[in-house]
Amino acid sequence: MSLDHGMLNLPLAKRGNIDSQLDAYKRAQAITAKAAQKDVAAQHRMDKSLAKQALAEMITADGLLDARAHKAGTTRKVLVDVLTQWAKWEPKKVLKAYAEWIPK
Repeated sequence: MSLDHGMLNLPLAKRGNIDSQLDAYKRAQAITAKAAQKDVAAQHRMDKSLAKQALAEMITADGLLDARAHKAGTTRKVLVDVLTQWAKWEPKKVLKAYAEWIPK
């Protein structure tokens, strides 16, 4: 393989600066990742508010949590505590439980 001496005599800036190209690529990737993270956070906030509403409805439902706690072999208080933690950190689980437990 031979070297192209015409290309070697050009200054680095005229050959294309790989560092600036990499920096531009990394900036574009960071912007895309940040936008995706904002979308995920917004969806989590929406799910969290829906889960809190669903939990409030499940707590006020007559005998629902008592029956579910008995079926799970625990107490109502423990079940409410678990659902409360789920509503805060894993709202999709509460929404799934709400869809299964509350008849429409």
